[in-house]
Amino acid sequence: MAQKALTAVISTRSVDALVQGKPGSPIALEAVRRLDALFEIERTINGRDADERRAVRHQKSKPLLEHMHAWLLRGRETLSRSSEVLKPMNYMLRRWDDFARFLDDGRICLTTIALSAH
Repeated sequence: MAQKALTAVISTRSVDALVQGKPGSPIALEAVRRLDALFEIERTINGRDADERRAVRHQKSKPLLEHMHAWLLRGRETLSRSSEVLKPMNYMLRRWDDFARFLDDGRICLTTIALSAH
């Protein structure tokens, strides 16, 4: 489920357009920035044992994820129903617990999930 939740954000047309260097939604750009901050933490713990990864995630990733959750909730209130990013935002919010599971399970590799999304 975490893979599907992450894929919902990464595979939106707006985010894909940003990755390809085309103009995109400011909200999609911010989502990419926030996800990249999580991936940066993952890069620093790559290769460490599961317990250490979990500890670092609770210290560093959890606050970022909590802020991202609040940002998603606020952001979706500002979007029109026809916005291209509303659907994946709602999808991710509905599956937030599944997405956030990587915090408590050091065996889950967020970077691998992200790479498999494309």
